[in-house]
Amino acid sequence: MKRLTTSIVVGAVVLGFGISHLANSPVLTKSGATKHHGPTTKRINESKLSTLTKECGSSTVFVKFYADWCGPCRYMKPLFDRVSSEVDGAMFYEINVDDIKLPNKLSGLVKYIPTILVLKDGQVVNKLEGSVPYGTLKKFIESNL
Repeated sequence: MKRLTTSIVVGAVVLGFGISHLANSPVLTKSGATKHHGPTTKRINESKLSTLTKECGSSTVFVKFYADWCGPCRYMKPLFDRVSSEVDGAMFYEINVDDIKLPNKLSGLVKYIPTILVLKDGQVVNKLEGSVPYGTLKKFIESNL
């Protein structure tokens, strides 16, 4: 029983309360200098979503769908923000699914939250569903650039 109790406590820390500091934590660069990251994720609404694919052109776009009440979504927020501040050559957006009505072409793709869609040339080319550790998220983002 003691082991089970320990797992529950560790799980509670992992689900959003113990990692919020990671998004803006200092990072040591190759030159030895420290660099503070700030999230570059942009929150968008329903009207922006409809024009997003036209405005982004041939850029790689990562769109995270989440909800404020979702525990795994809260876990992913600082990780997604951190990756967005570390990766160049892509645009990062987030959409609260409770604030918008998803267009038909996206409603079939976003069945679970959190979900990250990868768009290239206005088309969805990949997606990641559920919460994942930082390393897995960063590999996913880098492999889709």
